[in-house]
Amino acid sequence: MSRLKPEILQKTALEHDGRKVSIEIWRVTPTFARQELKNANVGNRKMKPLHVAQLKHDIQAGNWITLTSECVGYDENGHLINGQNRFQAIADSGQSVHVVVWRNLASEVKYVLDQGVVRTGADVLGFAGEEKYLSVHATALRAVAAWDAGYLIHSGMKSSRYTPFSKSDMLETNQKHPGLAESVRWAAANARKERCQVVPTAMLAFLHYETSLVDTVAAQEFWEGYSNNDFPNSSGDPRWAMWKRLKQVHDTKAHNKVTGIYVFVGFRAWNLWRDGQEVSSLLYVVNKSEKGPRGRQRRIEEFKTVQEPH
Repeated sequence: MSRLKPEILQKTALEHDGRKVSIEIWRVTPTFARQELKNANVGNRKMKPLHVAQLKHDIQAGNWITLTSECVGYDENGHLINGQNRFQAIADSGQSVHVVVWRNLASEVKYVLDQGVVRTGADVLGFAGEEKYLSVHATALRAVAAWDAGYLIHSGMKSSRYTPFSKSDMLETNQKHPGLAESVRWAAANARKERCQVVPTAMLAFLHYETSLVDTVAAQEFWEGYSNNDFPNSSGDPRWAMWKRLKQVHDTKAHNKVTGIYVFVGFRAWNLWRDGQEVSSLLYVVNKSEKGPRGRQRRIEEFKTVQEPH
């Protein structure tokens, strides 16, 4: 079977230090992408599945941008030295996109590619006009996106595993939730207080924001009271139970401080407080035992389901 040729939409020739190269814009179909991965992807590094998933998501969401400084590259031997993740994403997406391609690069180019500093979520938010606490804001946005998607369903969930969550998704989530910035500022301003130190600042911002969506005035009372310890320790106030449980998580590094713990405990305390109920303890996991394959007893942990804040 003959090899498919690229569909070239534009082409420009350049020459420097005796080497002639071309810069071209191709229309890359999933079939062509799979062909190049099979025949031209020689001696490349390992594929990055998470990056592929994010690119695929952007393609299918209509967020693919052709003219960027990130280009596909082929060396003088016709080997693909840059762009394998993009080609895999195109193949997986089932959609055709336009791609900028460099051809006839020196084979040594592959040794100097991708040595720059990766643009973080904080960088992207800065480009978008946000000004303060960008790293906290970026992390909180991932939690908000995961919550909106129905991902954080029990106390054992990690928002860091919520994928795909591309930079385009981050910007879209930020546009949908402009009020999160105010909660980020509140969380950052109170992060060093004793009661707040046991909660990652981004999760404090997330909880503050989501409860504010339910009732702004009540959320202010709830979180100001929590951060300033304006409640009796022995009265059964759910905020005291929240503090005790989250301090235990903080001190023991329980379950590596997964996002779901904070979401479960925070929303549970909020709901109990709003309902006027008293509580002395908040459990996010139930320890059980069962017989293993050889009849031996083994301990298992059953994570509790997260409630919607009300």
